[in-house]
Amino acid sequence: MTANVITYRGRSAAREVGKTLGLPADTIERLSQLVSNWEYTDPGDSLLAHLGEAGCDPGEPRIQHFARLWSGIQDLPRHLGQHSGGMVIAQGRSTGWSA
Repeated sequence: MTANVITYRGRSAAREVGKTLGLPADTIERLSQLVSNWEYTDPGDSLLAHLGEAGCDPGEPRIQHFARLWSGIQDLPRHLGQHSGGMVIAQGRSTGWSA
């Protein structure tokens, strides 16, 4: 068995941040459906520019906070899992590990 680190990304991050901020369930769902399209190529393009597409007011403080938190937790570890099909590849011996 090897470790598998699950990280916050896209929809899961939007749902967690939305719940934490106490956003209504329908708003969380609209935001989480929109995030799959948030792949910016222009540095001037931002999450706040797309919040209107989800029916949110980008000027509302709680929505601005959502955008900051959502951006901030991308790729942070969410939980550790087990991956039964993994292998450890090492240049040298892999002894001395504690279980």
